[in-house]
Amino acid sequence: MKNNTSHPAFILGILSYFLLIVGVGLKANSFRAGYYVLAVVPILGAVHWVWSLYSVIRDPQLKGTESRVLWLLVVIIIAPLGGMMYFFMRRKRVSF
Repeated sequence: MKNNTSHPAFILGILSYFLLIVGVGLKANSFRAGYYVLAVVPILGAVHWVWSLYSVIRDPQLKGTESRVLWLLVVIIIAPLGGMMYFFMRRKRVSF
């Protein structure tokens, strides 16, 4: 088994944080593009958050309600970092 860091939702979370840093840097240096980049970041973060919630709800590997509820709380409370934590810590099966 290996980490699920190649999942599109994980990559989307990384991209949203990267664009946040780039947008803040552009805006701090008075570039107009910073406003446009920062306008895209909440949209990407929201898509990542909803996708993470859906993945937690639909994950067949989460047996029992305790682990599912715990991950739901993590994803909801510290969004979108919680979603990235879920995909990073969740294992996926590798077929040989």
